[in-house]
Amino acid sequence: MDFATMQSRRHARLVCISIVPPSIVSDAERHVDMLARFYDPGNPYYLVLGGQALASSSPARFSRSPFLDVQVHSTTGTFARWLDSASFLPIDKAHDTSQEFLS
Repeated sequence: MDFATMQSRRHARLVCISIVPPSIVSDAERHVDMLARFYDPGNPYYLVLGGQALASSSPARFSRSPFLDVQVHSTTGTFARWLDSASFLPIDKAHDTSQEFLS
């Protein structure tokens, strides 16, 4: 629930979760299920799962979820390329909290 709480508080448009050993795919599924349970359609977001534990997983495995989109990346390189192309993430000035972390 911590991920859901932080997403809601920050109005985050992107939530990224790294699944690292000894975590396994079922751990990622539990995270997705929990986030889906607390998902607020009035505060939509994209979900990215990453880590070597997910190397053989595809986003289709998590397609039952309510998120705007679910991405699965097993390397930082593929995640970085996807992030660089993510022009679909509009900056909402009313909810932009990025400056809070820079001070």
